[in-house]
Amino acid sequence: MTYTALDEKFLTENTEIITEENLNENLFFNNENLAHHRTMSELPQGGYYRLTTALNRRQRRAYGRLLKKQLQAIDIRQIHPPCVPLSNRKTGEVIYPNGLQIRADVTTNVDTIAKFQKVIAANEWEATKDQMMLIVLPEEYQYIDELTGVKVIYGLLDGNHRFKAINGLAEDVIFAWVLDMNLGEIWEFGNAFCNRDTNVVQPRTNADISNALVKTVTDPESDLHQLVEATKVEGYTGKNIDEILEAKLREDYDVGGTQINAVLRIFNASEEHEYHSDIKRYYAPEVSEWVTRNRPGWVIMDGAKTSEGIYRNPETDQICLVYIDKGSVMLHTVLKLAKMVQQYPDKGFMVIHVVSPEVANSFTEESIKAKDNVIKNEFYEMIRDIAGLGNMLDTDKGIHIRHARLPLYPNEMTRNSLIYV
Repeated sequence: MTYTALDEKFLTENTEIITEENLNENLFFNNENLAHHRTMSELPQGGYYRLTTALNRRQRRAYGRLLKKQLQAIDIRQIHPPCVPLSNRKTGEVIYPNGLQIRADVTTNVDTIAKFQKVIAANEWEATKDQMMLIVLPEEYQYIDELTGVKVIYGLLDGNHRFKAINGLAEDVIFAWVLDMNLGEIWEFGNAFCNRDTNVVQPRTNADISNALVKTVTDPESDLHQLVEATKVEGYTGKNIDEILEAKLREDYDVGGTQINAVLRIFNASEEHEYHSDIKRYYAPEVSEWVTRNRPGWVIMDGAKTSEGIYRNPETDQICLVYIDKGSVMLHTVLKLAKMVQQYPDKGFMVIHVVSPEVANSFTEESIKAKDNVIKNEFYEMIRDIAGLGNMLDTDKGIHIRHARLPLYPNEMTRNSLIYV
């Protein structure tokens, strides 16, 4: 069915919207409970102060604003349901195939929904906790629901499971904060605040955070998009993309340490954007992937596992050992090399390293050259220090070892060549 402007006017004027003025007092979400939730939300430990602080935590600009300072009773029929495609009514394009779900490839969990229904039935809904959040949908996303005749004007930013639980119990309304927020900001705000680990039944994952980065960085109206686009301007002297993303994760998502690298690893593997890190970060899977893609002729040595990084190059008859310079990995690589020398004394050898992904961003394309030489020299020193291996480097009896590094920087990556040290 296609609605005209006249149809819409008739339907909205002749369909009674449920508000706090006409709540069914026999239901759980009634005026008495609304008054209680409002009172509790205004306590120091209540949700109002946490929410307003979160909305204004970012230094550049606020994520959005509360349209009303109190929790509102919102007719369920006015809310676009979770995990249902949401389209731009002007273009017909489905922009949000999973609704405003801010997690990566997630719908809703029936067990979690059932849990919330039990909470409601037992009258144990916690009023001091963060309540559901709605945003007013831009006009081009608002529509008349053909089944109810009610105009849908809200999107669910936080509370998908709770919404489905409430709707499944035939309640009329939900209690929620109503926000004015750009759609481009929902992914970041949702994962930085709504789904933080201490606040939800199902904590955010690294994939959720990475997905939020991808969605946010590709939205022209988002704060992050504007930051990374600025790096393309001639004469720009600010932070590079890596530094922008790391600062974003640390300051706005409360992510630190090795988790930053884990999130960026997923982000950089995505083909949904063009804002990849300025330097390639190699973890074990990426090392194997590089060899498979760029040196398809290399074969794993007999008896070795792919994870050991020991290959044979049939073209040069060399044995190649690839490793990440991290912790005791260099020592284990030296020992692997010694074993290979004993088994194949007439072969040539190549040792290929890459700097640890945790420190990769601390080097520039110029300074990495000095680091490469340090790693090479440390490798030789380790051979000399281990009893019985020193003769591997003897000029008369020793073996030939060639050193190289995997490509890290954009111009190195386009050539897909090893960087010889």
